[in-house]
Amino acid sequence: MLRQNNKSQGQALVEFALIITVLLMMIFLIVESARILQGWVTVQNAARVGARYAITGQNDSPCATSNIDKYVDRCDDLRVASVISITHSGLAGLPLNEDPTSNPFRYEDGSPPDENSYYIEVYGGYVDENGAQIREDFAGSPGQPVVVRAVYNVPIITPFFKPLIPVIPVFGQVTMNNENFGSLGNPTQGLGLPPEMPPLATVGASPTPSATPSETPTSTAGPTTTATATPSNTPSATPDYCGAYFETAPVEGQTHVWVSGEVGDTVTIIDLTTGQTLGTDTFLAASDHQCAGFADFNGANALISPLVFNHVILAVPNQGQPDTAIVLQGTPTPTPSPTNVVPPTSTATNTPTVTPTSTPSGPYITLIPNCSIGSNAQFNVLGFNWPTNQSIALSWNGSPQSIIPSGHPGSFSQNWIKSNLIVGTTTNPTLYTVRAQTNTSVATAVFKVPCENIPAPTSQPTMTPTPNPADLIVVGAPELISTRPLVAYQPISMRVTISNTGEIDVSSSFFVDIYFDPTGPVSPTIGISQSVGYMAVSSLAGGATRVLTITAPLGFHNPPPEPHMAYAMVDSLEDITESDETNNVSLPLTVEDVTPAATPTPSPTPVAGSEMISGIVWVRIGNWVPQSRTTVRLIDEVSGLQINSTTTDKNGMFQFMAPAGTYTLRSCTQIDNITLSGFRVGITSPNNFADIYMLPGACP
Repeated sequence: MLRQNNKSQGQALVEFALIITVLLMMIFLIVESARILQGWVTVQNAARVGARYAITGQNDSPCATSNIDKYVDRCDDLRVASVISITHSGLAGLPLNEDPTSNPFRYEDGSPPDENSYYIEVYGGYVDENGAQIREDFAGSPGQPVVVRAVYNVPIITPFFKPLIPVIPVFGQVTMNNENFGSLGNPTQGLGLPPEMPPLATVGASPTPSATPSETPTSTAGPTTTATATPSNTPSATPDYCGAYFETAPVEGQTHVWVSGEVGDTVTIIDLTTGQTLGTDTFLAASDHQCAGFADFNGANALISPLVFNHVILAVPNQGQPDTAIVLQGTPTPTPSPTNVVPPTSTATNTPTVTPTSTPSGPYITLIPNCSIGSNAQFNVLGFNWPTNQSIALSWNGSPQSIIPSGHPGSFSQNWIKSNLIVGTTTNPTLYTVRAQTNTSVATAVFKVPCENIPAPTSQPTMTPTPNPADLIVVGAPELISTRPLVAYQPISMRVTISNTGEIDVSSSFFVDIYFDPTGPVSPTIGISQSVGYMAVSSLAGGATRVLTITAPLGFHNPPPEPHMAYAMVDSLEDITESDETNNVSLPLTVEDVTPAATPTPSPTPVAGSEMISGIVWVRIGNWVPQSRTTVRLIDEVSGLQINSTTTDKNGMFQFMAPAGTYTLRSCTQIDNITLSGFRVGITSPNNFADIYMLPGACP
């Protein structure tokens, strides 16, 4: 009996040893997989953050990498150094080997790279006489692509796998197109051509770049360019990359949409009216579509809820520009092919105004005028013969503009103002499409810039004045528009008039701030930390003036001082390069008789947590662009309480640390006296891609 018991115990011990070995291997595999995944997600996000910074054309001075031992020698190009620094900050969650002598590449004898080693690379595109080119250690010219690459070597820590694979490299790379930064509003670091460098290297076993470029735009040899040909920031020089496009108008009640884009990319459909994510799909290769890829949200990928009339929906690709569409009324019906009705045209005249000479029988639109001489335009959109029982959706170059509700008399007239248009040539003008669509009818009209039938002005060789550079000022003192009596700590609104006294247009955004009772010097600038309210301005033409209404949410404080002093400052963040940087602060306004009030209760302390929710706030100014200084609020969907609030940085990014849960994100800002808002619902933590897209509308 004793021998039998000993045998049973020994057998159990052997079985336990076998089982625990397998169990430990599975546990270690899970641990290592999680560490590798965390490293991969981190480098992907770091590359994305670096690329988004790079496309703005900005740089930090002095050298941003001077405190990074591994890249202290990159200070010859401040813009590249800044991109590396921003990308490096995105790797902060990983233990980094900052030893400049550490090797992040596999040795020639096959030995693994050093543990926790990393490297960051920046490649940029430009155009010269040989066409589109790309070079290392260059962040790209305006309008050209920039590639940010980050690689990190994750060390294996478990004893089962470390002898087999001591280090696993994880790789992140993001390619974006630079904004058209240039002579106004942004540094011009990217305007010069880079030094001759080896072509873009592939990720390989050694630090020596491959002789064959990876994903480098190729150029076809052609005729030699003349000496007058210079690189220009035109879309044709940028590699053609499809973002996302709605191929048919969405209709209420549908649970599917058709979207085209880049093959292999993913696309997400968001209802901007409700903030709800409706579905995600992948672009598959297909022919006869606007782009090479096609996503059919049907079957298993159908939208999670039917589309609602008049809602704005957004198709967001993982790369490239999103597309918006307005949900039309009615059930989907076959759309007949539109009759090719020739719109009324004018005889040969030198005026852009077009007077209809005949009335087509079907629905049509016409533009008066249908062209513009310069980059700013004002024209009327006229529509005739439209079904009175159907709403009409109007769009400008694919971007929704307005909806004319059903019940209209069959005709309509709208006055549109457009700015920052791309000016072509009289023989090859830039074409913009105005589209009107109902459930059963579609009509389009083309707006041209410049007008084809207006000859170019004759050059005057004796008069070649140099335009005065841009110079922004505040005209007079700010004006109080809030009604009296004025009470401390209550919102106060000011009217501020700004002007560009130069002749060169300011084509990029800047901020105008108001200050109450600032301390310290008020000339030539006032510290931004003392701002009590602000508004973004998208652009300001040379010689133009604009009147803004800016509100200070917390108004004046209790005295002292008495009376109060109010100032305004244009270009408060010094985004714009001006001929005079010392005249941006206004004259003071004296405000008396402010009734004292109880000091407001401090805002509740934000709820801390360990889960990150972050993203970028976007607005549509021509294209979707990040918006800085936007207020973002984080709201718990269970309790309905605000957990935290923040303001986006100069790249439009925001970040919260919150407990695990489901949240609503709400954003709000003002641009050109227009309030814009956006929100997303059902955001679960953690989430590093909770981007918010804003449209004109009141903030809740």
